[in-house]
Amino acid sequence: AFTVIVLTVAGILMISVLASVMFVRWLCSIINKLTSVMVRLAAGQFEEDIPEEFLTRKDALGEMSRALLVFKHNTQLARDVETLREQQTKLAEYSEELEIERARVEHLAKTDGLTDLHNRRSFDEHMQKILSDTSDTRDVIVLEIDLDRFKSINDTLGHAAGDAVLENTARL
Repeated sequence: AFTVIVLTVAGILMISVLASVMFVRWLCSIINKLTSVMVRLAAGQFEEDIPEEFLTRKDALGEMSRALLVFKHNTQLARDVETLREQQTKLAEYSEELEIERARVEHLAKTDGLTDLHNRRSFDEHMQKILSDTSDTRDVIVLEIDLDRFKSINDTLGHAAGDAVLENTARL
């Protein structure tokens, strides 16, 4: 009878040890999976999903899994915000470049390429603005300068000479 009791107790102990080993292995496999997910998330690999069976658990492992999911979402969000900030900075730079280019093109459209004086389009726009401003009661004087016989300078001395005359007149 004593032998039976000893063998029974030994059997129960062996089953307990075996169950404990199996439980520890199972627990380690879950912890290893969570650790693997954390390592991948830390490396920026957000494709790694946390197994649904971990997220639905009602114990500490479930809490860890859900906390890890929140970490994953927050990290993704932080990276998305950083990407948006970088894109916003680039957009501001492009916008500034575009404004500089727009101002350059507008200047080219409103000035003579040779003399850099305002052209007829610019004159017309400026006059339209002055004449349409009813709050401005100042008198307007327009002075027009005409270069007599300019065509003959171009015809007899060439366009380079005509350009030189225009450039020198523009400096006055």
